[in-house]
Amino acid sequence: MNIDELSENFAEQLKDTTEYSEYCYYRDLLKENPELKQKVDQFRRENFMLQNAGAEAGNNDPQALADKYQEMLGQEVAFDFMNAECAFYRMIQNVCNHVMGKIDFDTDFLKG
Repeated sequence: MNIDELSENFAEQLKDTTEYSEYCYYRDLLKENPELKQKVDQFRRENFMLQNAGAEAGNNDPQALADKYQEMLGQEVAFDFMNAECAFYRMIQNVCNHVMGKIDFDTDFLKG
């Protein structure tokens, strides 16, 4: 089996996980409210930029972002979607960490 076949098989298995099923369920619920989805997407975009830009982005205060979107974060569908998204992401991250731990790949350059 080549790497493309392994990847395809793995992707299909991911679709059968509870984490992915819950992510899809809450994503679809969120899509039923386009205005709320737009706010959630804006929050996700800003949060992504905050997490990936670091201090050079200027405003790097996660609490300020949470305060800005407090009302949206208090809505059950938005909250449930983001929790489901986070659980799915953590699962993918754990898989990546597991794979990287099983191969000889030099990441020492990341250490300060």
